[in-house]
Amino acid sequence: MDILVNMDKPWDTKTPGPLMPNEALSSMKDTIRVDSLQIVNGRLNYNERYVVGAAAATVTFDKMQALALGIVNHTGRRDTIVIRAQGRFMNVATMRLLMSIPLGSPRLSFSYGGSVGEMQVSSLNGFLETAERHRIKSGILHGATFDVNVNSGRATGYLRAEYSGLSIAVLDKYTGGEKGIADRVSSLIGRIFVIRGINMPDKKGSLKIGVVKFTRQPDEPFIQFAWFALRSGVGNVVGF
Repeated sequence: MDILVNMDKPWDTKTPGPLMPNEALSSMKDTIRVDSLQIVNGRLNYNERYVVGAAAATVTFDKMQALALGIVNHTGRRDTIVIRAQGRFMNVATMRLLMSIPLGSPRLSFSYGGSVGEMQVSSLNGFLETAERHRIKSGILHGATFDVNVNSGRATGYLRAEYSGLSIAVLDKYTGGEKGIADRVSSLIGRIFVIRGINMPDKKGSLKIGVVKFTRQPDEPFIQFAWFALRSGVGNVVGF
């Protein structure tokens, strides 16, 4: 599956927004009941394009194994789709996901959680350099877990990420070159970002927990919204 989000053009407010899973199923006139749907060795490419003709910011999931249960519509019961998935995030770390989507809710409400294994954080540069104008110089993610709940399009939750040796450079918008910032402090558009270079448990086992807080915009498709919500937790713990 290839997903392209056009970040270079504004949303046409006169057109309806993309349907969410519960809306898509309820809009179908025919009755659908799928006990299970399995994906074996799948691949997902998520792309954000900021300039027409330029390379997109890309996130990939390879060797995906997924199982979806309870895909139904037009039922009096409050059925729930349950999705379990596992794959290679950016082809360097194992990522696991568990998602539950209540179909009876008239508004967008669902929950998801999972984990990401150890990886060199610089593997994210294919996305960050284009989408965030940041380049990761060094850093190791030792592991991360996340848990997000969405209620009427508002996502809240947490991200627990253990990492060390994180060093980030800000890229010039026009030249793409590094601005020569320090490891932990960067200046971007007049704002100061304090980058947390290490986030490991102290002697009491405590560490900074990233707070997920994000509200869906009418033009955001389902996968984009879930990704943006999770990114808000990453930004909170790292210091973006």
